[in-house]
Amino acid sequence: IEREGREYVLLVEEPDRERATAAVAEFRKEERERPKPPQLEPLKIPKGAVAASLAVMAVCYRLQMAAPPALIERGVAADDAIRAGEWWRAFTALTLHGGVEHIVSNMSLAVFALAFVLWRFGVGAGLLGTVLGGAFVNLLNAFAHMAKAHHSIGSSTALFASLGLLTGGELAARQIGRAHV
Repeated sequence: IEREGREYVLLVEEPDRERATAAVAEFRKEERERPKPPQLEPLKIPKGAVAASLAVMAVCYRLQMAAPPALIERGVAADDAIRAGEWWRAFTALTLHGGVEHIVSNMSLAVFALAFVLWRFGVGAGLLGTVLGGAFVNLLNAFAHMAKAHHSIGSSTALFASLGLLTGGELAARQIGRAHV
């Protein structure tokens, strides 16, 4: 293969000409028969919903900073308290963060995770799946750490749940042969 101007030219010895011509013809035939990739749906990120979600995270953090420590402690995902029946902690812990670095890192992931989850599943189903997934993981943690006390806060579990939703959605789309669920 040599370059001549803007083109590439396949050069072969004269005795190999027929074999090379047949190989190129076979390649062209295979390319014509190759199935076309599915037409993908355009990416339409619901920017307003993503911005509103980030605003809610920021407002929750601001309220947390102004709230009395005793009230904040009631929202932490304390495994022993969850196992004792305070199931709401699995949800409230998603709104609490350990500091500015914690909320900023969670919001940084949320921008991308929510953008794609809300696009793929819609705003309502996407947010519901993200919140329920995060709370479910917090509930699982309550039973996974029975040997040693464990407390957690932050929206990381919800954001990782959103990544799981994206993965599951893509696997489902590939199984049923569609490009977008």
